[in-house]
Amino acid sequence: MRDLLALAVLLSIAPGVAMAAGPGGLKQAIEFTFEQTEQAVPRYAIYLDDKGVGSYREGAAAEGAKLQVSAATVKTIFAARRTIQTGHCETKFKGIASSGKKALRYFDNDVVTECVLNYSDDRKVNAAVDAFMEIAETMQEGEKLAHEHRFDRLGLDAEMDFLIDEVKNGRAIEVQNIAPVLQGIVADDAVMERVRRKAQGLLDQYVDAAPVRAR
Repeated sequence: MRDLLALAVLLSIAPGVAMAAGPGGLKQAIEFTFEQTEQAVPRYAIYLDDKGVGSYREGAAAEGAKLQVSAATVKTIFAARRTIQTGHCETKFKGIASSGKKALRYFDNDVVTECVLNYSDDRKVNAAVDAFMEIAETMQEGEKLAHEHRFDRLGLDAEMDFLIDEVKNGRAIEVQNIAPVLQGIVADDAVMERVRRKAQGLLDQYVDAAPVRAR
């Protein structure tokens, strides 16, 4: 039964988000999915292995955007693995307002465990969920900036201010994953100078000199 569950979950992972194999088999990894129809992005998934390498994808997209996250974020996310392995993440309290359907899947070699939740009593699970959602916020803002850069340069100023505020308040993290978008804005002479300065400021403050590693 356990092997059938592992197979079913592995088959559910979209192409481009395959498990990375190591000398002793598959790496440990956690996948987070979020669904809420009222949101601008009603469904997304983030896959992250224990080295901080993974992908972000929206809806039924077959390919995900590559991710590389910091060791601190990996530590926060993987601290929830023991609770995920129990299969029980949901709070025991009733009547809590829905904040979207969330699922966490933990991959450990050929064993896959999953828990589904709205809200958890476990602080490590909540911290992991928050980290995944903060990564998603960065990726979604990156997409918005790319769209504005292509179709509405005047809208970049307000969108950039919003991203800076989200990052400052910890609601968006791992900015290096949208570095190409920010670099494109900085390099475009047709973009307002103050917007280019803001994009450069994010790059200077949050993006390492080293490029994002491909999976």
